[in-house]
Amino acid sequence: MLLTERHIDALHRSWQALRTDFSGFAGLFYRRLFTIAPYMKPLFPAQTRTRMLMLRTAMGGVVARLLQPERIAAAAHTLVRRAARLGLRRRDHPPIGEALLFALEARLGARLDARARDAWIIAHASFMRRMAEVEVAPTKTGGRGKGPVASDGSGVLALP
Repeated sequence: MLLTERHIDALHRSWQALRTDFSGFAGLFYRRLFTIAPYMKPLFPAQTRTRMLMLRTAMGGVVARLLQPERIAAAAHTLVRRAARLGLRRRDHPPIGEALLFALEARLGARLDARARDAWIIAHASFMRRMAEVEVAPTKTGGRGKGPVASDGSGVLALP
């Protein structure tokens, strides 16, 4: 499913609402993430402020690029490299998405209407698909791209 103009509008409105107290949102997101996927806690910086800034940068980048699809590939490549440095695996995307929705619903309440909720789901799924494409994008010579790739089929991302 693609994001419609109405979805993008709803997503932008909910993003603006989140930005007023992003530290509260980030706290909910990481508490939920570490509850449903405790194995991920050591992969993230211990400092709460650092984690919050990472999340805000990633989400803000996605939201900003929704109206500029030509910039999505570069953003996906950057996020893939960051994920690889953290040690994240492909299996980690579903708990991240679940934690994202949990925190959005808890923080925004009624301000997260059905369209905005759907928009965040679609945006997360679309961006994860784009990240997967970047991970395995072939080069002009037929090899893999310069970005991180699953080195042994396990889903572990390795930096070049």
